[in-house]
Amino acid sequence: WFSGADHVQRAVEAAGAMPKDLSDLAARETGRRRLHVSVGVHTGTFDVVLAGSIQRALCFCGPETSLLARLQGAAQRGQVLMSPALADVVRPSQRGPALAPGVVLRGRATSIAGDDRQSNDQHSAIGATDHPQVAAHDLQSLVSPSVFELLNAGITLGDHRTVSVGFVMIPHLDQVLVRDGLQRVHDVIEHVVDTATRVARDLSIDWLDTDIGDGSVKLLLASGAPRSIDHDEDRLLLALRRIVDESRHPLRAGGQRGRVFFGPLGLPGRRTYTILGDPANVAARALSLADDRQVVVGDRLVGSDRLLIARHGLGSCHLKNRVKPVSMWQIDAVIDGRVDNRTTTSARSALDDADDQSRRAMRTLRNLGITKSLGYVLLLQSHIAAAMSRPGDAAELLEAAHDAFVQVGDAAMVVDCLVSGLEHLVNQRRFAEVLERAPSVEAAMANAETEARITYDRTLGIAQAALGRGDGWARVSDALALARRHSLKHDVYQCLSAMILIDSWALTSDGEALQGLIAERESIGASLGIVEGLDDLAVARSSLTSRGDS
Repeated sequence: WFSGADHVQRAVEAAGAMPKDLSDLAARETGRRRLHVSVGVHTGTFDVVLAGSIQRALCFCGPETSLLARLQGAAQRGQVLMSPALADVVRPSQRGPALAPGVVLRGRATSIAGDDRQSNDQHSAIGATDHPQVAAHDLQSLVSPSVFELLNAGITLGDHRTVSVGFVMIPHLDQVLVRDGLQRVHDVIEHVVDTATRVARDLSIDWLDTDIGDGSVKLLLASGAPRSIDHDEDRLLLALRRIVDESRHPLRAGGQRGRVFFGPLGLPGRRTYTILGDPANVAARALSLADDRQVVVGDRLVGSDRLLIARHGLGSCHLKNRVKPVSMWQIDAVIDGRVDNRTTTSARSALDDADDQSRRAMRTLRNLGITKSLGYVLLLQSHIAAAMSRPGDAAELLEAAHDAFVQVGDAAMVVDCLVSGLEHLVNQRRFAEVLERAPSVEAAMANAETEARITYDRTLGIAQAALGRGDGWARVSDALALARRHSLKHDVYQCLSAMILIDSWALTSDGEALQGLIAERESIGASLGIVEGLDDLAVARSSLTSRGDS
């Protein structure tokens, strides 16, 4: 922004110079591409809010800022669009045609009065060299921790990298300002900024900057820049959905993944850290498609199989500088699916969090009538309920998941639900019921392409061994071989656990073989991040001791 006695003059001159100066850059400096800019200019009294209790944001808002955003949005490539208030004070020769909501600035502006060029040059010279000296610790709350670390290290070069980019919009601020005043606007922005800060830090991503909008303020978030992290797309999807869900004020969000340029930009007196590139443009377009409490993302922000995502397509959108249209998706719910149904007491708080997340997701999906995704969340919730020692809830949720998948005709997921039911029965030591249900599950598996065979053989083998019917050890051994062949580490771990359990009951192997099973299970468990200490392992070690005594 421009302030001081001649702020209007300097703003018009700067705005008029930018399009020409950019287009005049040598091709070797711009990757052989011609750069263009569209500019909006307005003069008035603006509302400014400094908000945030941890990381702080300086936000322009209110009707004057909204008009400025509309001017910039309406300006065409290489065009400067002035507000009517500004057009009234420039020379008549500088007023071009009207273009709602403003007037086009004609030509490259020189000055308004025409006789005070020297004073303006002096002001420009001062502004280019003199700026307040601010201690580093005073800036810390105004930037993300990662950016502050870069600034302290003196890193000034940018980089290209594949990252996930998102925007969170705080809409309806002009209405809040008119109805409740500026203090209420401050409270709303601070609540959202604090929510975004907390979620970003939980998921090791960064919110980098703010931007103005028509009646809104936008936060820019990045996952994978400036710090490189794994699963950047999963983290951003979780963050966008959590921020929108946890805010008391209705928010909107958009995102995309792709290759960007990121780094610190600017002059010594005015620097910023930002992200540039096609993913940021797609994320901004996705944001424009979102309504209150909605998250919309581009085609490359899909997430991995670590997440359970409820989404539906919005069709394709044509974007500037894009030959092919971009598919857009609305993200209705996201939960982290990495929940093991056998866990230790130390993981209780994590289970409680997963329980709360999945219950919120179920409510959302039921309200939206999205049956298949609801089935996934119900299935996950049944595992959580079982891990939290709620077998009645687990059975009810599993039956509901089964019915959801039957309704949409997903045979593979129907089988998964049936097999999960056998798992729940085994965990409750209801082995006879497992054998009673096994034939119907076997029949369903014959008619569906499913990867549930390993789990089915493992659970059935445990039940057979417990009741002394059939060779349960051999069945689980076959399941273990299949899991190893397909490099399914979690299934290998579960099969080893089953064999250790069976051996502790029936003394199927010698002590040396059991020791080998235990050692392999511990090694795989460590690589999966599973904490040891389960009852069946203690029983197995006790069994080894008894064998030594006998």
